[in-house]
Amino acid sequence: MPEEHEVVHTRGQQTNAVWKTFSPALTVGALTQVQHAADVADIITKVTARDLAQDALDDARTARDVNGKLMKELCVAVPRAIEGQITKKDDFHKEIADCRDIEPNTDANAMARGRRVVNVWTRYNTARAAMVPPLPAFTVRGKTVAQFNAMITSHPGLEQAVEDRRSDLSKARSALKIASDLVDENNKRWFAAWEGEFAVGSPENNALSQIDTGPSTPSPSALELNPVTPAVGGNFAVTYVAGGGAHASVLKLQWKVVGVDLEFSHETLVVLEGQTVATGAAAGVTVEFRTKAENSQGVTFSLVQSGVAL
Repeated sequence: MPEEHEVVHTRGQQTNAVWKTFSPALTVGALTQVQHAADVADIITKVTARDLAQDALDDARTARDVNGKLMKELCVAVPRAIEGQITKKDDFHKEIADCRDIEPNTDANAMARGRRVVNVWTRYNTARAAMVPPLPAFTVRGKTVAQFNAMITSHPGLEQAVEDRRSDLSKARSALKIASDLVDENNKRWFAAWEGEFAVGSPENNALSQIDTGPSTPSPSALELNPVTPAVGGNFAVTYVAGGGAHASVLKLQWKVVGVDLEFSHETLVVLEGQTVATGAAAGVTVEFRTKAENSQGVTFSLVQSGVAL
């Protein structure tokens, strides 16, 4: 399915073709054909900027994730590797145990544990250098302590880069929408002005058949439900999957009591933050829920979620 700006851009090109061919001097308010052509072309400029911003965000996420993955792996691998090098009574065992107090299950925890690992690793290298004969600095998976420390110290910057690129993408998307909305409005203004200017049956009016006047608003996407949670008295807590219901002008939650209702005959407006619904169902009776997303182009229903009333 084409993006909304693609539909607008295509209609803009069709509009400019008719306008330039039949009556290029006609103006719509202060809008000229030359300006409209520039505005239509600007959509593609904004699309390119949006796509470049998306690529930059993807690259930033990849850099952050690759660094974070290796950092988490070395947080675990380095203490284990040092432990394999030392004797059972070595004091380094206590320091290694301190490292393991932090589970590297998030980037923040991995950095915190990593700083402890760097300290142990640095002290262990000092101990190796003091041996007779001295041993070289310890490496794990080809990495030195300096390289590992660089991963830790650079990670906040990599995280910040992701947030910066997210902002860039948001800005680029907004610019594209503004450009698309401008052309969409002017496409429609021009069409009305052209119809008013040229009589039915004239070559100019007949040329309007070239313009695709199909809807630029897509059909609404489904607003999916999370599993519903029953509560006493036939009540149910209902929450929604984020991101659904795009393009809907109205969102409704519908339900039916199995064995009582033949159709989804009950409905209420959706509260996107989540809501509690009093279904009136008796304990032990199944209630089915779905959402209804609606706009001028049609209706889209979600998948059904069901629960047993308490």
